[in-house]
Amino acid sequence: MTGDLARVCETCGESNWGTRNRCNTCVARAARAKWASDPELRAKDRERLRRWRKANPKRVREQKLRQQYGLDRAATEALLLSQQHRCPICKRAEPDCVDHCHVTGRVRGILCRPCNVALGQFRDDPNLVLSAIAYLEDNQRVHP
Repeated sequence: MTGDLARVCETCGESNWGTRNRCNTCVARAARAKWASDPELRAKDRERLRRWRKANPKRVREQKLRQQYGLDRAATEALLLSQQHRCPICKRAEPDCVDHCHVTGRVRGILCRPCNVALGQFRDDPNLVLSAIAYLEDNQRVHP
């Protein structure tokens, strides 16, 4: 077994051996080259990925939340539970948009789409939100 660790690939010069006595580096390089040169293989891969995404929407969302915000399933569920599965602004059930600070990237909560869009339109500026509140209060109509 120790002899395999010292063995060096004649093609790439690395000592990265996998199963079946093949160099992992060279196998990966050959697979990338084949994929890059074969448009049918790329189209087949795209189609397979498209079908998988369609069949697994929850897993696609989990991957997106983990990649974009660092939220795993447990963290997302804990955040929703702390909000009683409601938008913290308008209290609609089952919010689905992650609200985050665009400066620090820190996740603030999970909002419904209209509330998330509204905050985005105000560019996360509390002074603009307060100005909007004052505007609405000044122009409130009294209904008979």
